[in-house]
Amino acid sequence: MFGLKKQPTSSTEKIETPEQKEARERQERVAREVKIVSMPEKFRSERAVASKTKTVGMAIIAGAGVFLVLMAVVLYFFVFKKDNSQKASSVTKTAPVVTTPAKESAPVKATAVPTELTVATSSLPMATTTPEIASSTVVSRIVDYDEDGLSAPEEVLLSTSDSAVDSDGDGYGDTTEFNNLFNPAGVGKIDGNKNIARYDNLTYQYSILYPSTWAKSRVGGDDSIIFSSPDNNYIQMVAQANPKIESIEQWYLRQFGAGSLAGAENVSFAGWQGLRNKETGNYYLTDKARRYVFSLSYTSGLDKVEIYKNIFALMAKSLMVK
Repeated sequence: MFGLKKQPTSSTEKIETPEQKEARERQERVAREVKIVSMPEKFRSERAVASKTKTVGMAIIAGAGVFLVLMAVVLYFFVFKKDNSQKASSVTKTAPVVTTPAKESAPVKATAVPTELTVATSSLPMATTTPEIASSTVVSRIVDYDEDGLSAPEEVLLSTSDSAVDSDGDGYGDTTEFNNLFNPAGVGKIDGNKNIARYDNLTYQYSILYPSTWAKSRVGGDDSIIFSSPDNNYIQMVAQANPKIESIEQWYLRQFGAGSLAGAENVSFAGWQGLRNKETGNYYLTDKARRYVFSLSYTSGLDKVEIYKNIFALMAKSLMVK
């Protein structure tokens, strides 16, 4: 019984060789591995369908969003544009039409303009041989009805006639008498005219004639006095000490610079000597002792017409220093 080989129990049972067994086991192992890594066909198809469904859903959502945006834009333009159009139409329909009537030009009245004349030198004999320091000059729009050299406002101020060259009938023209300090409205000197007064300045020891109807005002003391007419013309007198006892030419050069004398002319009268600026007409005077220097200037009214130039010259010539 020992040493006998076991015999197959059935004729159908096969006996595998080691090589066959090994090959069989390898096939079974490969088959098992393939089943593990391979996904069944059912699940592969379901995943593909789900992915496709998700993509389609996202596309639908995106399309819906774009559609809503487009609808909102269309709705905005349709509603608001229509509303604005209706408002504009409403304004256009209800706005009243305003017409401005053309302005009519005011009728121009023809007015007689008084003759403007050049001051003429009278041919009548002089009442005195006293030299004159200034003559009246032509100024635009100065009214002189009788052409005697005095402006219409000066005629009123002096109570002379604006229709007669010789108001008092003494044989001397009004301007000739006035320029030589005589009264053109009566006898005697100009200070005898009821409309002329004398102003005395005690600080600088001088006196000067001026129209009695004009107001006097001080500017900072006795060194500056302004005489003002009712029609806003101003004549100012400024006085100052002359400590260096300069001649009027020396003082003028120091004040206005080299070459300034070319624009001035020498003037003199009883008791003083001085210069007159040719452009402005202002006077710069000093007494014979050269203690003081006086500046006399004229500022015309709003119309810039120097209607009191003869009065201005009178005031300069009437200066008296004690």
